Amino acid sequence: MAWTTRRFHTCKASKTPEPVTEEQTTHNGERQVEADEEKAREVWNKYPTTSLKSKTQPNNTLFGFIGKCRKVGKMLSFAHLTMLSGEQVQICSKAEMDPAAHHKFNHLPAWSPVRLEVYPQDAVQNSSHGNSSRVDTLHIKDCQILNAFPHNIIVTPVTQFPRSQRHLQIRFHPELQARLRFRSWLKAQFTQSLLEKDFIDIETPTLFKPTCEGAREFLVPSRRIGFAYALSQSPQQYKQVLMASGFSRYMQWARCFRDEDLRADRQPEFSQLDLEWAFANADDVRKDISELVLKALSALCPSESYQDVRGYNIPIVAKIPSAPSPDAPPAHKFTAMTYAKSMALYGTDKPDLRIPNRIHTLKKGDVGEILPLLTSLTDPVIDVLHFSLEESRAAEAQEFVTETLNDKMLNLCGLNLQDRPVVIVHGFTSAVRNTPLQDLDYQQLVKLASGGEPLRKGQDCASPLEMGQLRPLLWKALVEKGFMKTPRLGEANSLQFVWVTEFPMFQRLEEREEDLELLFTDPLQAKSAAYDLVLNGVEVGGGSDERIADFQHLFKALSAGCPPHAGFALGFDRLVAIMTDTATDQLRPYGLQCLTNNTT
Repeated sequence: MAWTTRRFHTCKASKTPEPVTEEQTTHNGERQVEADEEKAREVWNKYPTTSLKSKTQPNNTLFGFIGKCRKVGKMLSFAHLTMLSGEQVQICSKAEMDPAAHHKFNHLPAWSPVRLEVYPQDAVQNSSHGNSSRVDTLHIKDCQILNAFPHNIIVTPVTQFPRSQRHLQIRFHPELQARLRFRSWLKAQFTQSLLEKDFIDIETPTLFKPTCEGAREFLVPSRRIGFAYALSQSPQQYKQVLMASGFSRYMQWARCFRDEDLRADRQPEFSQLDLEWAFANADDVRKDISELVLKALSALCPSESYQDVRGYNIPIVAKIPSAPSPDAPPAHKFTAMTYAKSMALYGTDKPDLRIPNRIHTLKKGDVGEILPLLTSLTDPVIDVLHFSLEESRAAEAQEFVTETLNDKMLNLCGLNLQDRPVVIVHGFTSAVRNTPLQDLDYQQLVKLASGGEPLRKGQDCASPLEMGQLRPLLWKALVEKGFMKTPRLGEANSLQFVWVTEFPMFQRLEEREEDLELLFTDPLQAKSAAYDLVLNGVEVGGGSDERIADFQHLFKALSAGCPPHAGFALGFDRLVAIMTDTATDQLRPYGLQCLTNNTT
């Protein structure tokens, strides 16, 4: 006995469909069934392979958000269900299995939270369409809508919700949920690793007394007139007291508050992983932090876990292997350099090692006959930066670089018209024809700017600060335009960690006559015990050896037999932002911008 789609009325689910014989089935009906089956195959292949294992409760009940229902004729419908874990599973409804459930399923408002009952896995045979890779099918038995999604909210793949509707942003922009899930995963990895190293998780108060730290503070009025608390900028003083209290290793996921201008990479409220070691020095701290980060990256297995989500390369927690291969080569490493070397080679104390080639400073003795072709100054110091571009686009590159180095970018880098860089694209000579540069030996200049030992000589050469600011801006513009390539997140060398050490203890200011008698030694050669961790040109953490702090109320605690100690603060928001291809203001469910009255 057969059933036809023409005689089945889903609007009257309580009535039993009238059976028809095969002789009553028309030729047109057979063609319609074949068309429906072909359409079903197309819809079926759009959904990922799913499994009932660990996705359903013992009574085969599912909870989640239902997607748009795709009807394949009157007898068959499909929809995806977003589970509580964030994974999506395919749901199939067949009228022949349960007419009433099929009718209710077809009328579920898209994006609504639902409760679904599905048939047990063993009760359904999945041999249809000859797809052997799909071993499990979720067939609906009953469904219940828990809260209908409004019909006046339009949801499409390109819908952009304002920040005032942050809940809809997070729900319908999968990259935001992926970042928050990865942030939670990474936090758990760090916590577990630190606990294994005998760190003690200790919470410190948020309300503190006002102190003369680096940034402005948020003040919280007290009921006592004329008195106020300050929101803690960091647990710096608390953790030093803890070292005097007998704890050897302290950790805390600290909430910090600083009254600063709002930026994409700087928020008034942020999270940091705050650490302190007793009986330790800077080498011990750098060793532990390097191991902590590399262990998490090894567990992440970036080459397998990263996925393109709406144009962003983001690690997907569900794809992180439970046991990464121990034979997998390390995809990332830590580099260490002193402050002086970083400034000399990259013109900044936050070097981005993804950018190829360093900055070279050429003096008169280095360039010889080339010097008159570059400048009219008698004894200049010339900073040279070399990028390797696609040779087939030399003419386009010359025009693009010249336009990019406009007055706005030069002002941003502290350059004036007299310091305007000379753009030379090897293989494209029309731009320098009929000028003194037409006789320039390109190969000689490229050789000087791209290899060999550093050309900087002596202490009289100032650090190339302007070129240090121009270098990442120009490189980013060239990458975005396609003239250069850079490793995508998840690929080897896409995360470049650098320890910058030996910061100067003093900074040169305007010389004054009364200072001369104080310079019994050379204070500019004194080095501090501070160290910064830089990732892709962004400072994500810093610390120092700490013995005495300039706060009177700490002297008593520190003088009571407090051991030498060292600390470190890891900017967790910035770290996750870089690893998930975004800015820090995209990492919170609700930030300051989302709660203001004039948000758009």
